[in-house]
Amino acid sequence: MENAKKIRQRPADPAAQMAFSWEAHRGTRWPDFINAPSNAAARKWLAQTGWPERRLLLWGPEATGKTHLLHDWARRRHGKIITASMIDPARIDNSQLWAIDQLEQGFDPVALLHFINAAREGGRIILFASRVPPSTLPTSLPDLSSRLRAMTAIEVRPAEDDLRVKLVIQWLAMRQICIAQDVATWLVHRLPRTNAALMATVARLDTASLESKRALTRAFITEILPELSQVDGEELPVS
Repeated sequence: MENAKKIRQRPADPAAQMAFSWEAHRGTRWPDFINAPSNAAARKWLAQTGWPERRLLLWGPEATGKTHLLHDWARRRHGKIITASMIDPARIDNSQLWAIDQLEQGFDPVALLHFINAAREGGRIILFASRVPPSTLPTSLPDLSSRLRAMTAIEVRPAEDDLRVKLVIQWLAMRQICIAQDVATWLVHRLPRTNAALMATVARLDTASLESKRALTRAFITEILPELSQVDGEELPVS
């Protein structure tokens, strides 16, 4: 069944990485998080209290929901959200919970070590998120390296096929675009098995649908992504 697209002003894309500040993003609107086996371990740990050393790190590939989980945890517990590159011990306040994203994108090792030490002395809780496990984070400081390696690290795995279909439907709905579930399933089974590929595809479909004002049928999607028709049923790259 073809669903007409509602044309309206396009909202900001919450799936993209956000620009963070030292103030908590309590007003940021996120879509509902979709529970799945791939993120079950992370959800279980985030529902607990009493993490070892009061620190926890979520890690996994791009676009697996780490930032979403981190923001949700911080909002519910009134924590401060920052990126790792913004860590500055001189600006640490008395907040008891901190959520630190994008650890793999770089940080001041001295500042991070002081931050962790100060948090430990103050009994503060820290949630980190990274695309890589803590053992692979580069640092020349042995003390920092030992603290990172000793941290409890929980992997957020790549999404299952069922979750990928739900994500495509959700991300398009956030852009006021409807897609039938059978069409979304057909599309997902022909794309690389990464959420990053799904996000890129959604952006392309959004642009094409907005310009043409056509519904997202298989025929129209194949016009937008002709590579999908080259080998039916196989995973094909999306540029």
